[in-house]
Amino acid sequence: MNIFTKVPGPAQQTRWVGYEHEHFRGRQYLWDMSDRGEYNCTDRWCGQGDRISSVRSVKPDKNPPRAQLFERQGFSGRKTELQDDIPNLMTRYNLNRASSVRVLGGAWVIYQETNYRGPHYVLEKKDYNNFSDWGAQNSIVGSMRRIRFS
Repeated sequence: MNIFTKVPGPAQQTRWVGYEHEHFRGRQYLWDMSDRGEYNCTDRWCGQGDRISSVRSVKPDKNPPRAQLFERQGFSGRKTELQDDIPNLMTRYNLNRASSVRVLGGAWVIYQETNYRGPHYVLEKKDYNNFSDWGAQNSIVGSMRRIRFS
């Protein structure tokens, strides 16, 4: 395994997302690199592969956290609104699929499994017309939480 990331100096509560493939595609890994140092072990950031091909910072948004999940693509069907972390969308909202998402405030991570596990995708303030817009291969959702910057 040959992954090595170095944070040179204070990272100012920066969050980064690394992608398995070039052009910000494929499996995503969210990193909290607020501590100066070296990140040379995939266990430290939940990596399941041995390759990161593109990296970008997550943009903080000062608006109150708010996201809307829709049953069907194009922002149609049943709508569920979130303002806080939800470890189990099925238990709380009887929801296990979202085909489109509108992020109105904050930055979020949507997970395919409950309790913030499994493949996950970083969603920033914008409209995601269908699940492929956020990089997923299907509409399965299990949990969702806000990205905290402070």
